Amino acid sequence: MHKILAVCMLVLVVVAAAGGFFLFQALEQSAKQSRPSVAGQMLIPVSTQSGSQTTADKPKVYHQAIDIESRSFSFAPNVFRVKMGESVTATVTARGEHTFVVDEFHVDEKTQDGEKATIRFTPDKKGVFSFYCSRPGHRQAGQQGVLIVE
Repeated sequence: MHKILAVCMLVLVVVAAAGGFFLFQALEQSAKQSRPSVAGQMLIPVSTQSGSQTTADKPKVYHQAIDIESRSFSFAPNVFRVKMGESVTATVTARGEHTFVVDEFHVDEKTQDGEKATIRFTPDKKGVFSFYCSRPGHRQAGQQGVLIVE
């Protein structure tokens, strides 16, 4: 009887510890995503929902050179603006093995865990384009972003 009770208590402790671990990981990931990871970069929203301030009231900031962090199922920043016809240098720091893909500009680079990949391309058309990780399931899980070319 004491052995059964001890085993039940051990299972309960293990389940509680595992639940606490996963809750802590989720809270930590949420906190990381809510604060900017690249100092000094000002991102301009593509649209606003309501209020008196519009995107036309804000200065446009272009990022011909940008530092991007590629982590599990996200990029930070995940929106940036560049000028058409001018070279873009994206320095991607990977946390895990990922890729950085922009189909319209023939960009498809692997990024290795813990390393920085320097990716250069010149956008030749204006518009709003997606960049993403092509590893299976990553884009579908949210590892994508928006490149605005003006």
